[in-house]
Amino acid sequence: MDVVKQFIVMTTMTLTRLADEGAKIDPMILAALFAAVLLISLFSRRLLTIVACACLAAIGFFLIIAPGSAAIVLAVGGWVGALLVAIWGIVSHRRASLRDRDLQSLIEAVRRLEAVAERHFLQSLNAPPRGVVEPEPDESV
Repeated sequence: MDVVKQFIVMTTMTLTRLADEGAKIDPMILAALFAAVLLISLFSRRLLTIVACACLAAIGFFLIIAPGSAAIVLAVGGWVGALLVAIWGIVSHRRASLRDRDLQSLIEAVRRLEAVAERHFLQSLNAPPRGVVEPEPDESV
């Protein structure tokens, strides 16, 4: 229990010091960091990742700019994050269902090809060998 109290005190001191230092940071530097995060997220080429990175960067930006409104910023950020997770769930479910449908059609195509190959194999077993001439029946007997 003593460790938990020490952790809470250290966290509170660190956040207080960060808020004090945040007031000294030039807003243009913060805007540049925000833009850098967005540019890096563009390499993912996924809209949901870009929006999620923008949301997290905006939360960090607003927490440093206005630490007094941290509760509101975190509440809105949590709500937007939950919304993004819900959208991600819907998108991933759709992709998975499309992938499953494609997989089922491929499995069916492989089964049809196997049936055709089996049929050709059985026909080749029943057919007389190629290049072998059957002897003609002997008429002298």
